[in-house]
Amino acid sequence: MTFTTAERASVQPDQPRPSIPLAEYGGLAALYLVAHFALNLVTDAHAIRGTGITLWSPDNGLSVILIMRSAAFAPIVFLAQVLEDLFIASPHAGYATILASEATLAFGYTLIAIALRDFGRFDLRSVSYNNLLALVAVVPAGAAITGLLYCGSLLAAGAFGANSFLNAFMSFWIGDTSGMGVTLPAAAALYDIYKHARWRRREAIGPFVAVAAICLMAGVLIFASVADPQHKYMFNTVFPAIFFIAAKYGFSGVSLALLFMQVTLVVAVGYHNVGDADFSVYQLLMFMLAVSGQSLGAAISDARTAQRLAGQQRAELDRVATRATTGAMAVAMAHEISQPLAALNNYVHSARRLLDAGKPETLTRQALLRAESEAARARQIIERIRDFVAGGDLQRETIDLREIVDKIFRLNGDVAAALSVDLAWERADRACVVEVDRIAIEQAVNNLVANAIDAAAEGGRHVWIRLSRHPGGCAVSVHDDGPGVDPEIADRLFEAFETTKAKGMGLGLPLTMQIARKHEGRIFWRAGDGAGAVFVLELLQRESEGSHDQA
Repeated sequence: MTFTTAERASVQPDQPRPSIPLAEYGGLAALYLVAHFALNLVTDAHAIRGTGITLWSPDNGLSVILIMRSAAFAPIVFLAQVLEDLFIASPHAGYATILASEATLAFGYTLIAIALRDFGRFDLRSVSYNNLLALVAVVPAGAAITGLLYCGSLLAAGAFGANSFLNAFMSFWIGDTSGMGVTLPAAAALYDIYKHARWRRREAIGPFVAVAAICLMAGVLIFASVADPQHKYMFNTVFPAIFFIAAKYGFSGVSLALLFMQVTLVVAVGYHNVGDADFSVYQLLMFMLAVSGQSLGAAISDARTAQRLAGQQRAELDRVATRATTGAMAVAMAHEISQPLAALNNYVHSARRLLDAGKPETLTRQALLRAESEAARARQIIERIRDFVAGGDLQRETIDLREIVDKIFRLNGDVAAALSVDLAWERADRACVVEVDRIAIEQAVNNLVANAIDAAAEGGRHVWIRLSRHPGGCAVSVHDDGPGVDPEIADRLFEAFETTKAKGMGLGLPLTMQIARKHEGRIFWRAGDGAGAVFVLELLQRESEGSHDQA
């Protein structure tokens, strides 16, 4: 059970709102009238006689919610207020006064609803910090304006004297502010839970039980505080419980907990026959509790929502990067394979023409040998890309690193000589024993040596291979005196498809880094002392040298 999911629905005030179907209008109106009368029957016990003003007015929160759905419900709100006065509040005023005062009340709630919806962007479908800011900015001021209009109309009609105006206004303001401040967030929380069907999830049982237990404990503290008005300070012990719920379950969780505690407070006040003066103090404490808890809960919910959205964005970026890499790999493969395949086709075609023309077998054999070489080249390209993508499992064996370097040195000797590059290998006197996948390390070292030879052929004539020892392992360094690393790709040197070679794929160094990491090693580079660059492959030493030398 999580109370942090936020669904932000954008509101476009400049677009006309669709009309409400008659069936929906009638259904919502009926539900509102039933809820309005039920709430007033409960809260009328603390109403100022002859006015219907109470210190907690959740029904007015329902009125604002209904009008936020559509201003067409304003007449229904007016009707509910008039019926309440006639059958519940029993005001000492004439029918004209009732109609005038309740018209100002419906007008005030309509203004609050429009201000919340269109200017504050309050959205019952969202549990967010924006909703809290809208409530704090609109509800207290709106309740004050509505209270002045309503109490002023009752004063003008003689419903109470001038000396009671301030008390009536303060009671109205406290009741409406606390009622809307608790009811509106709770309605948004209930919508969030209903929409995402959180009660159906098995994992919701634990959090629900925890919140219920905390609320029951807080309810006991509220009853203990209300039992004796001298113990109002005990109400402060409820704050830690609300803060815990807000930090753990976000805006929705704390909003529902606050609704429970507000109802508990009203029940406790009625049970202990607390006077209006003390009740108003408790309501102010409840208002501060609500603002504090909702502020923390909204901050937690927004932070979790931002974290979730950031995770979705990262996942989307990863998917985009994967698609881009796949596309680049496909382009690179198509480009690289097209060359050997074209050459292969030419050589096979030439061999067939030589056979048809009855040319000497030697020429045909040469064409077929070249075709075989191009086929092998295409296979190497495919395997290189496959190895980069798949990596594969390591098949470790204990081996002297000098053997691998010796083999790579011999394999690249002819290539270096053909490019007029002097390839030198400073063979270490002592063994450097490592536990590695022989084929993978051979491929990594060969990538470094081949790159160095290509670089030396462009701007220098020398490549040096050295095997050195460092604490805990060995390092193969390959130094060339070529033009060095292009500054434009220096920061992206080990990224796939980054290369300055006309015929390069940009997979050699990324593959080498992947191999090094799978062996718990590393690869890095630095500029050469005079020219060129030095690439170093470091590997861990797994066996003692002596045991390997004796073997």
